[in-house]
Amino acid sequence: MKPSVQAFDPDKFRCLEKSNLQTASIDIIADGGREFSFASAHYLDTELSANPGSGPEDSPERLELRFSTGTVVLLGRGLARIREALATGCLGSLQPVAVRHVALVKNLPIITSIKVTRKENL
Repeated sequence: MKPSVQAFDPDKFRCLEKSNLQTASIDIIADGGREFSFASAHYLDTELSANPGSGPEDSPERLELRFSTGTVVLLGRGLARIREALATGCLGSLQPVAVRHVALVKNLPIITSIKVTRKENL
């Protein structure tokens, strides 16, 4: 019996999931696999900047998403697309891709790290 070969699934390497409809919440898989949901109604603003700690091999961009209930910091490239999807209410989910799989991501954005900080005592 031949061993089965798993088919390559390009959707596995997608960092941004958009919806054609406005979404009530944004699902986020952070570094370490922890899962979070932020209500779109709690979105305050974003800040896109150069990653201050980036070297030639590191992620060149840093995007901070601020919600009334916490902050999400993304590192990667092409992160302006996330800001656009969030502003139109069509951002469904975000997840990082392992550095070894970055070359497999066909469309921007590429997210290499997501860190979530929840506000305490809400």
